[in-house]
Amino acid sequence: ISMLQVTGHSVAVGNAEEHVKRIAKEVCDTNEKDGVAKWIEANVL
Repeated sequence: ISMLQVTGHSVAVGNAEEHVKRIAKEVCDTNEKDGVAKWIEANVL
């Protein structure tokens, strides 16, 4: 949680706990649906 609050941009996976998703700036797809990889492809690469 503290890392999400300190960073300029935070992303939580869709199946994270609700309090984590509320703190994150964005919520990507779940880990079962490769949410992190999809987010990186769309926003970093």
